[in-house]
Amino acid sequence: MDKRIIQKEYFLPEELQGEKIINYIRLALVFLFPALLLVIISNNNWILSLGNKIVITGILIGGLYSFGLFYFLNPRRYFTSIRFISPIFESLLITTVVFSGAFDLSASAGTIFIVNTYSLYLLFTGISVLRFSFLASACSGFCNALGYSFLIYWAAKQSAFSGVYKNETTSQIIRFSLDNEILKVLFLILMGIIAGYATRRNKRLLSLYIGKKKELNEINFKLEETIELRTKELTSKQKLLEKELDMARDLQQILLPQELPTSRDFKISATYIPMDKVGGDFYDVFVLENGKWGIFVCDVSGHGVPAAFIASMVKMSLEEIIRDVTEPSEVLAHINQKLLGRIGKNFVTAFYAIFDPITKEFEFANAGHIFPIHISSLTKDQTLLTCKGILLGFQEKPKFENNRVTLKPTDRVVIYTDGITEARNESGELYGEERLIEFLQMNHIIKDRHLMNGILEDVQKFSQKLSYDDDITIVVLEGN
Repeated sequence: MDKRIIQKEYFLPEELQGEKIINYIRLALVFLFPALLLVIISNNNWILSLGNKIVITGILIGGLYSFGLFYFLNPRRYFTSIRFISPIFESLLITTVVFSGAFDLSASAGTIFIVNTYSLYLLFTGISVLRFSFLASACSGFCNALGYSFLIYWAAKQSAFSGVYKNETTSQIIRFSLDNEILKVLFLILMGIIAGYATRRNKRLLSLYIGKKKELNEINFKLEETIELRTKELTSKQKLLEKELDMARDLQQILLPQELPTSRDFKISATYIPMDKVGGDFYDVFVLENGKWGIFVCDVSGHGVPAAFIASMVKMSLEEIIRDVTEPSEVLAHINQKLLGRIGKNFVTAFYAIFDPITKEFEFANAGHIFPIHISSLTKDQTLLTCKGILLGFQEKPKFENNRVTLKPTDRVVIYTDGITEARNESGELYGEERLIEFLQMNHIIKDRHLMNGILEDVQKFSQKLSYDDDITIVVLEGN
């Protein structure tokens, strides 16, 4: 990987961040020095000395530089020479402030500033590693050593070290010697070199990290592109699937009877609500050649497209036989034969009845379906239309029983699927057959579409859900 590319594209942000941190520390000192200066001036009855004026001048220059530097610490304006200019300004700022602060004091007191100042020089030398440059770090240590050397020189000119080697004492006790300060100067230079070495090592590690980071970013970018592409493909397929399901729903609705037969004494109403766009419930009502009414309801296990496909098979099987037989049990036996070995693990329940609107005779057969409810609108007495018969598609030659009942004009027969009785509430309790019968008894005056809407509303009120857990079909035969 080209180092120049790394330097330009990747080292610059980290270098800028390091310079910003150093600049914040520099600004903190710019605000700290005036606070200390105010204490000194207040102790001097608020009289500005020459040294105080030099301090103020140095602080102003340092503050202007630090604030102005924020303009250049920007990816569009940054230039690498700042890493060398800043260490020089830091050393000048510290040296000027300390020198000016001690300018008005005696030489011995001035040496105290040297002791306290060393830690500031050491601080800026240490944090120079943030500049990511060996030369800049070494420059910081060298400039700080020069500034500190100037303070030692000035203190020596003021006789701060007089008598140190002669065991003499002055009015103020001096607890350090000139050679200790020279060692500190050398240590500042050495510290700059050490910081520079650490910078070089960190820079090498950073270059490896950034190289890996770039590779990872490229991988992530490609992954995001792939995910975005796959998302678009899935969204497109989802829309296509939704469109096909809408078509399947429309086709399934077409398979349902569009007009229901009615007579002077009786009429039929029906509703079908799939849980998904298509479902496994199916009903059909038709007029036979002899004028009788055929009423068929089935329920395929499961939901969605597979169940709807099996329901379509039942529809085709039903249409093949209804014109040729007169017994409901024979119709169920024919459908069973057509489904045998073709519906896998699914199962189908079905109820088929033939109603004569003249004689009021209601003949029916049942293939494992829920028993319809026969209820009188006047007496409110209810019975279940029981009949023996097993599920469709399981046995080769099952026996289906025929049963019949004669209805009165005040009677009502409700044929439905288990989406009604197996609806559950939050406690897991089933709506059940008893609740349905109770609702029918209490609402014996309500008829046709209003009755079915009432049943659905009662189920939703019980389950506290806006949707249903299963397909729902209701077919009602009742007197006018």
